[in-house]
Amino acid sequence: MVLFAASGRDKSVLVYDYEDGERFQLIKRLRGHGGVVRGVDFHPTDNDRLVTASYDHTVRLWDIEAERCVASLDAHEAEINSVKFHPQGEVFCSVSDDHVAKIWSHETRKWLHTLSAHKKIVINLDFSSDGELLATCSSDGTVCLWDVSTGTLAANVEAHRRSIMAVSFSPGAQVFATASQDR
Repeated sequence: MVLFAASGRDKSVLVYDYEDGERFQLIKRLRGHGGVVRGVDFHPTDNDRLVTASYDHTVRLWDIEAERCVASLDAHEAEINSVKFHPQGEVFCSVSDDHVAKIWSHETRKWLHTLSAHKKIVINLDFSSDGELLATCSSDGTVCLWDVSTGTLAANVEAHRRSIMAVSFSPGAQVFATASQDR
């Protein structure tokens, strides 16, 4: 079974199964957000778990099989742009227009760290494959590297002159790439 989750302006998440290697079959529709759903990520060890982020300022954890929200977190003071699970799945991180990133415990559903160094909206994020570092990128043209266990800023890189739309670590390495509107 190959699952695919799609979200968008209709405030729902559609879960598809690429059942026969030729087409996608809609298997679940997850409803509950009050705004556009901007971020979706599967749990790294349990494909029945999903985390979503929305413009309604919430992060939601889902049980796909039961087709229900198991937790709704009032996560940020503004629209949330992305969310991602840590490679081991113990924590996840959300980033928002409120200029911060937050690291959350998956088990307790409590926030552990508020990461504040960007001067403008935080657009995207990625964890290093070993899970030790988190990279966040912003419309201020910077990438911040964070120590995941302590929530402390390890580096603030002025990478671009315009918004950075994506950041991605290379698998198995401590290197990352960015995509910006300036180059």
